[in-house]
Amino acid sequence: QYAKWAAHNQETTPLAILAHLLPFVGTYLCKPYACPPMKQPKTQLVLGSITAPPRLMTVLVGSSASGKGTAATLTKTLIRPLNAALKDAGLPLPQYADGPMSTGEGLADWLRDDSEETNPDTGEPTRQGVDDKRAMIVEEEFGACLRASQRTGNTFSAAVRRFYDDGSYSPITKSNKTAC
Repeated sequence: QYAKWAAHNQETTPLAILAHLLPFVGTYLCKPYACPPMKQPKTQLVLGSITAPPRLMTVLVGSSASGKGTAATLTKTLIRPLNAALKDAGLPLPQYADGPMSTGEGLADWLRDDSEETNPDTGEPTRQGVDDKRAMIVEEEFGACLRASQRTGNTFSAAVRRFYDDGSYSPITKSNKTAC
């Protein structure tokens, strides 16, 4: 109903709003709610030997002024009360970014695990990892991602495919090793 109302009152379509809303919903349904305090099983679809979490990626393609950005703004407006309710309940919010994305290593660093190196005095990792790996990234100009992935040696495309396939990415690098 919201999508129909919003599309009628704005310059966009219900389908564009839904294309933005579904990845948000998938992001909210993932891992943290399998941990305390709710202790529910992970949200996932099991198809034979394949387990598929709600990891959704959408790309809207259209001419300038076709309502793609309006759909994103309307979806963010719809999500704001959900964020407030989760925060008030003490539940974790997914990470959010408005791009731009440029390298696989940058994406991996944003979602990194604890570093293997530890502080000899405290025994703590030298770089803390990110516990909640749910991430929602809205990239307004996907063409920028495609151009970045064409640069010689850029790992962005491979990283996005790995994150989508199994949710992990551990590039083998000479220094500043990052895994997630």
